[in-house]
Amino acid sequence: MKARTFRLSESDIELLEEVAAARECSNTEVVRFAIHLAADEIHGEIRDEVHESGSAIDALVAQLAVKDEQIAKLQDLIEHEQLLRAQTVVPELPDAEKQPKQSWWRRWLS
Repeated sequence: MKARTFRLSESDIELLEEVAAARECSNTEVVRFAIHLAADEIHGEIRDEVHESGSAIDALVAQLAVKDEQIAKLQDLIEHEQLLRAQTVVPELPDAEKQPKQSWWRRWLS
C-alpha cells in the first residue's frame, strides 16, 4: 500500500473521526469505504430504487414495510384456517367398549 497525504478542514477531520468511532474502525477504513461507495455510484452499481428513495436505508425500510404486510396477511389466513378447523364437526366413531358385548350365541342368531 502507498501512503498519501491529504489536506482536510477541521470540520472534515471531526466528521471522519466521528464516523470512525461510530463504526469502530480506523480513519483509513472510513476513507476506503467512502471511496468505494463513490466509485460504485459512478459506475452505476447502486440500484435505481436506492437513488429514487434517497438512500439505501429508505429502500430497506420500504421493503420491510412490504414484508410486514405480507406477514400480517399470512397470520390472518392461518387464524382463519384454525377457526375453520375448530368449527368443523367430526362425527365420533362408535366405540367398541360402549356397545354391549354379545355372546357368540346371540351373534349367531342375529
